Amino acid sequence: MLPGNRGGPKNGKATKSIPEMTKAAKALEAQRRDFMRRCWWLDSTHANAKCPAALAWETLRRTKFYPALWRKAVRERAAFLGKNGTPDPEKEKFRLMHLATQARVAVGQLCWGYLMNGFDPEKTWLELAEWQRLTAQGHHIDGTEAVKANNAWTLPRQDYSEPPLGAVSVGFCDLAKDSKGKVSVSKPSRGSEPLAIITETKLFQRLNPGRYLICCFDIRHSREGLLQAWTSEMTRWLGPPWKDGNYVLARQPTEHWTPDLTNRQRPMPGEVRLLPSNDPAFVILLLPATYNRDMFRSVFQGKLKKEQRDKWLPACAKFWKTLTVTIERFPRNPDGTKRIECDPSGQVIREKVVKHRFDPKVHLPPKQKRGKSGARRNLWLGLAACDVVSAKEPLGKSSPSACVLRESCESYAALFNHRQTAKSYLNELDESFGRLDQNLAHWLRENAASFGL
Repeated sequence: MLPGNRGGPKNGKATKSIPEMTKAAKALEAQRRDFMRRCWWLDSTHANAKCPAALAWETLRRTKFYPALWRKAVRERAAFLGKNGTPDPEKEKFRLMHLATQARVAVGQLCWGYLMNGFDPEKTWLELAEWQRLTAQGHHIDGTEAVKANNAWTLPRQDYSEPPLGAVSVGFCDLAKDSKGKVSVSKPSRGSEPLAIITETKLFQRLNPGRYLICCFDIRHSREGLLQAWTSEMTRWLGPPWKDGNYVLARQPTEHWTPDLTNRQRPMPGEVRLLPSNDPAFVILLLPATYNRDMFRSVFQGKLKKEQRDKWLPACAKFWKTLTVTIERFPRNPDGTKRIECDPSGQVIREKVVKHRFDPKVHLPPKQKRGKSGARRNLWLGLAACDVVSAKEPLGKSSPSACVLRESCESYAALFNHRQTAKSYLNELDESFGRLDQNLAHWLRENAASFGL
């Protein structure tokens, strides 16, 4: 090499230059980091931070009513304080009114707790102070020690309990016709016990022979609880699912149930049957075994909705009213009191009475307002997908945020369903809570005179 030539490798080794990121690449990287900050649960390092209280807060801060309520509370507080952020002596009464506990009636206990503890909707769960996160999880902070003393702050749809074991049972059965043309259970199998008791009923004889999936459930429990119990029963039967939704074949009874995992066609109305069991309050759902697990759950979830339930529940109640049982009891006087008598041999006389087994107050679900949607999809992924759409980005591969989100979801269709569920939930919360900021302002105006202001 000539003395004046300084090019070429140093120490006999070639060096690679790192290309500098362009402005567009830097903007995409900044956008991706901001998305991961807002949707921190997509990062595996923060998996331990996921909890019901965190899901409630991340959902609440994405609604329309809570940010408006927070802005109203901040404006009212700023008007009551002085320039240095300390209470103005002349406006001390205003401050006391603002902090009066009676105001929680206007906004509700849940939102009042968030406001009084300074939950800013601009902050994610990880950006909140540690004492705020502990308070939302139901801990009472005494000095440096946090003690679990209250329930975690959860939203209405999160506050449900799973029914006890036995409220939902799943299985399959084979139906066939005998020589007389009657339909019967040809081979006892898992979950076919409730169906075998009602084989002589007219409703059962209308079924077509074949292999069916069975779900026997108690109608007195909530829709969310029944769906969670259904998932638990399916896991006990088939084992935990893989990431793509399929079950481990080693535990899947392929010799009895061989569904088409790729079939997305919904069953025809005549293929889905709901039969009342011989036990009041329990209903049997039948679906041909050609459908897969996802369609089984979708059909079950649809039948639990109020519009569908109002169609099949009267027929079940009509059948339950025909169920009777013969019991023995002491004779009754005309006024209804017991009368104890003995026969010539000295034995106490008991009379046989036919009693109806069905009691509407005991065996029918309570009349209360239910949620609009019972789909228990992944709300975490749904909230992240809502953030992508709110930023006017597509959920396809062209968006860097959506690419990160697709790594945690099995398909675009599943991601779309998660977003639809989260969107419906947010709209339901906005509709249920209404304009709480206006309620707070109205309460302040109405109670100003009572505080001598």
